[in-house]
Amino acid sequence: MYNLLSKYGQVGAFGVGLLITVIFVFSIFTGLEDFNAYGPKDAARFDTTIFNFGIGVAVALAAVAFIIMLIFILLNTVTSLTSGGAKGMIGILIAVIVFAVCYFLAEPLTGGPLDEYCQKFFVTEGQSQLISGSVNASIIMCGIALAVFVLSEIRNIFK
Repeated sequence: MYNLLSKYGQVGAFGVGLLITVIFVFSIFTGLEDFNAYGPKDAARFDTTIFNFGIGVAVALAAVAFIIMLIFILLNTVTSLTSGGAKGMIGILIAVIVFAVCYFLAEPLTGGPLDEYCQKFFVTEGQSQLISGSVNASIIMCGIALAVFVLSEIRNIFK
């Protein structure tokens, strides 16, 4: 299987991508006349289905790529626990802990302009808490990454 993928994998991926692109472009051009018949602010224009195939395939391909990535990460981690896999698992565990703390400390929005948007788009309190926790965890992880980068560069200066 490895030899087959290493020999024909890129050509096959390019062919599948090209086929999907041709089908997507064809589906757009067949419905473009109806789409352009409406004005830019016409509500009926938002009910178009000419982009559904492309969006669906893009989401499906992203999901497949993500699942395959997770499988390979897990396989690599399990097969190389002594040579760095444990460090990766510790990093993932730290990220999960930071997210969990941020999620449980986050409070749902109860007022202000963001609350109006939450009501407009039917965001529940649980979803609001998840969004707030995710944003806070992202900010904290970016801060940690920046601090580690700066400290490692300072350490490299003195090496």
